[in-house]
Amino acid sequence: MRKTTFVKPLFGCLYSFCFVALGLACPPALAQDAGSSAAAKEAPTAAATMPTDPKALILLAAKTNSLTGPDMQPWRLKASLHTFTPSTSFSEEENKQGKYEELWAGGEKFKQIYSDEEYSQTLYGTPNGKFIAGGLHFVLGEVRQLKEFFEPAAYLRQYAEGRNPEFAPADVDAGESACLRTVSDRSKDSKTEPLVYLFCFDSSLRLARFSINGDDDFLVLFRRPFSFKGRAIPTEVELRRHGIVRMLANLESLEAAEPIEESELQPPADAVPDESGPLVAAAPTSVNVSAGVAVGMIKSSSPPIYPPEAKAAGITGTVVLRAVIGVKGRVTDVQVVSGPPALQQTAVDAVRSWQYRPYLLNGEPVEVNTQINVIFALSK
Repeated sequence: MRKTTFVKPLFGCLYSFCFVALGLACPPALAQDAGSSAAAKEAPTAAATMPTDPKALILLAAKTNSLTGPDMQPWRLKASLHTFTPSTSFSEEENKQGKYEELWAGGEKFKQIYSDEEYSQTLYGTPNGKFIAGGLHFVLGEVRQLKEFFEPAAYLRQYAEGRNPEFAPADVDAGESACLRTVSDRSKDSKTEPLVYLFCFDSSLRLARFSINGDDDFLVLFRRPFSFKGRAIPTEVELRRHGIVRMLANLESLEAAEPIEESELQPPADAVPDESGPLVAAAPTSVNVSAGVAVGMIKSSSPPIYPPEAKAAGITGTVVLRAVIGVKGRVTDVQVVSGPPALQQTAVDAVRSWQYRPYLLNGEPVEVNTQINVIFALSK
């Protein structure tokens, strides 16, 4: 059980789900600031005086946790990552090993490269906008947040600045010194509840934990801080959605990048404008998700009642359904796609009572269109 203190002023298997936690190896030594002795790890940033005003804390932490800004010199970053597909079968094909590289040269001048066993994509930032080379947009929702993994201040800028933060309980056993919470803007006629954002810091104002609507919905953990140019950079980052680990990232190197050849930041001729929009863009009203992702969202479910006549006749099989899950996690519509006629209605009746965790896109709950497979098998 977490010990907290309040700091003031200052379903394979249809009905069960398992996950084997994977640990990250200790990262190699990272490059130090230019001019210092190479090879050795840098110490974390020195303890900071904790502001007693929430807004002042947010502003100071935004600088402490940022790799960008007018006072920062160009840098190169390399990281390894492991993405996980939430499914009831954890086959090797469903998990991906990948790489992320970034070259930042100030302002909107940058190059971000993502690659795994199947895809490779480069995003260029230029004064004329963003461009993508490789023929693909970001192939995984989580991959879009790799930039934020090593630039934690992005979460503060998107979900904290300009709002009214207030202090919240901190997990002192995990090394947290202060937590702040903010609430999303919702109109009075909104049918959904406001989202709650939580930011937790250690004594040096390093962001250690960020969550949306509690740790079980959306959680990012920033571990093993490394000091670069006086900023606190995590070397291990874990992303969980609906309580399931979706991505682990490990910082391999971070070093000054001077001089830079301008041609390295020039998009190739076949690059296309990035039309995916920023991470905080308004979410669409609905999204399509796979059956495996929907399984990971299940909060509560009741097994279907096996019709006695079908059981006596030895009828088995899978009923495939198309379902709509509303923003509050309730099943609002179910349609039969295929399956034994004798089993279809009982499958529909069961699924209508299931409860899901709301699906968050860019931090906002959206309606989900998905497939649900209800399996009927006779006991041997």
